[in-house]
Amino acid sequence: MATPTPTPSPLAPPQWVFQWSEIVAGLGSVVLTILLVVLYKRQQEQLAAQHEAVLEVTGVDWEGDRATVYISNFGNGVAKRLRLATLVQVDTGDHRYYTIRSNVMERIDEKENIPDDMQQQGGNALLDRGGRPNAIQPEEEDIPFEGKSRVGKPAPINFKGDWIGRDFSDFIRDMKKEGSTEVKYLHAVVGNQLSNRRVAEPIYMTTRSVNPQDFVRKHSLENLPGVTEHGYDHTFDHYFRSTWWSWFKDWIYFARVRFLNWLLRGRGPRIRPLDASGKKRVKRVLLRQDVSYFLQRIKNRIPIVRDRF
Repeated sequence: MATPTPTPSPLAPPQWVFQWSEIVAGLGSVVLTILLVVLYKRQQEQLAAQHEAVLEVTGVDWEGDRATVYISNFGNGVAKRLRLATLVQVDTGDHRYYTIRSNVMERIDEKENIPDDMQQQGGNALLDRGGRPNAIQPEEEDIPFEGKSRVGKPAPINFKGDWIGRDFSDFIRDMKKEGSTEVKYLHAVVGNQLSNRRVAEPIYMTTRSVNPQDFVRKHSLENLPGVTEHGYDHTFDHYFRSTWWSWFKDWIYFARVRFLNWLLRGRGPRIRPLDASGKKRVKRVLLRQDVSYFLQRIKNRIPIVRDRF
C-alpha cells in the first residue's frame, strides 16, 4: 500500500524564501567581517596616534651633495630609520628610468648613545647598519643629521643589487647630455614610527627646478645655478599622501608579483620600485637589460655562417 504524500501546510513559506534567507545570511556575514576589519583598523590608528612622531625640518646646510639637516620632533612618538629622500622630475621624462633613493642619515650631535627610554621602545631598530644612532625622540629639537642626495640608477648586469646610487650632481649632468632643460626636485626627511608607519617631511615647502644646460663641473646642491622656486606646484604631493586607493593598488600589485613568482618558481618578475618622481612604478628597465644581455650571449655563442657563393 503506497504511503500518501504529505500535503504542504498552507502556512509554510515558499521554497524561494529559504533560498534567499541563505543568501542574505551569507551577505550579512561578509558585511559583518568588513565592519570588524574597519573597526580594527581605526583602533590601530588611534593607538598609533598616541605614539606619533611629528617631524619638522628647522634648517639645512649643503656641502656638495651632502646635507646636514636639523630636525625637531614635536610629536609624542619616536621616529627611527631616518633617510634623506630625493625626488626629481625631468621634462624629457627620463626620471621614469631612475628610482627614488632614500639615503640613510647619521645623527651627528654630541650624544654618543641612544637614551635608555628610546632603547626600551625600539632597541636596535633605532640604530643604522653601522651601529650609530639613527632616531629622534619626542621633544628633541634642532638635532643634526647627515645624509647624501642620490638617485637610483640601474646597476650593471653582474652587480650584486638591481640599483646603484647616483649623486644628484652626476644625475643632473646625465640629464644635460639627454638635452633636458628643466629638472624639478624636492628633498624630504623620511622615517618610520615604532608602529612602522611611514613619516615624511619635506626639507623645503616649495618645489624647485634647475636647468641642466647651465650646470658645469663646479656646481652641486651647494651652489646650484639659477634655481627657480615654484610656489603653487603640486608635482610631488602624491609622495606625501597615503589614501585607501593607493594602498589598495599597491596591495594588488604586490599580490600579483608574488603570485607570478610562485607560478614561475622564483623566475617571475621582480618588484619595481617607485620612479625618481615617487609617482609611478619605474619603467621595466631591468627586464629590458636582462633581455638585451640574454640576446647578446646567444649572439656571441652562435657562429657566423658566411655565404660560400
